[in-house]
This record gives sequence, C-alpha cells and structure tokens, in this order.
Amino acid sequence: MWLSWVGYWWPASFNVKTTARHETLLSRLSHIVPLALATILLWAPNSPLPVLGERFLPDAAWLFWFGAVLTFAGLLFTVWARVHRSQLERHDHRQAGPRLDHQRPVSVRAPSGHWLLETHLNEVVQPIRAFIERTFSS
Repeated sequence: MWLSWVGYWWPASFNVKTTARHETLLSRLSHIVPLALATILLWAPNSPLPVLGERFLPDAAWLFWFGAVLTFAGLLFTVWARVHRSQLERHDHRQAGPRLDHQRPVSVRAPSGHWLLETHLNEVVQPIRAFIERTFSS
C-alpha cells in the first residue's frame, strides 16, 4: 500500500511550482529531529522506555484491518488533495506559501476556499463514518 502511494507521490512531486522562500535549517530540524527520535524509540528492540514495547490494544484481526483501512483512507485523501490542489488554488488566492510564478486572482473578490473544503469533506468523512458504524454497531 505504501509503496503504491510512493510510486504515485514521488513522480507527482515534480509537477509543482517552485517555492519563493525555503524553510530555514533550524525550522526544518525542529521537525526532523523529533520524528527521528520517535522512530528510534519505537523501532529499537531494547527501548529505554519499556512502556513503548508493551501492547495497549488487544491482538485482534479486526484491529489490523481497521488500521489498514484507516491508513488507506489517509493515503487516498492525500492523493485526492494533490489532484484537487489546482482547483483549490483557483478558488482561494491565499496559498500555503508564495510561489515564483504566482498570479493574482482574476476576480476582484476571491472566495475563501473554505466552502470547497466543506463541500468535499463530507465525501471523505461519510464512508469512514459508515465503516465505523458498521464495525462497532454489533
């Protein structure tokens, strides 16, 4: 599942606009260092914190499949967001960061873009909600 996602995401990452400003090294390290530390603590066979090696959920098949479906839904959401990025940018002049080839919106009053998120959020949440209700309504 993850390899399929990387197989899509990596080539798609070349089809983006160039950023005008880059993150500083200190800012970048403030994300990478905690992530690396968490990875080491979770994957080390002899963790200095024994509680990290203990199971807190029962060993059940349904939990595996629930996690797999949840992961798949998250990956699917990232693909959906990348595909619809251009549509979101067309409706919202405020973007994540300034772009070198940034163009002003054509209209004088640009919509906030929140309406588009609210419209499509239900499409994402509804199947997840239905799955959870079917799974736990026993």
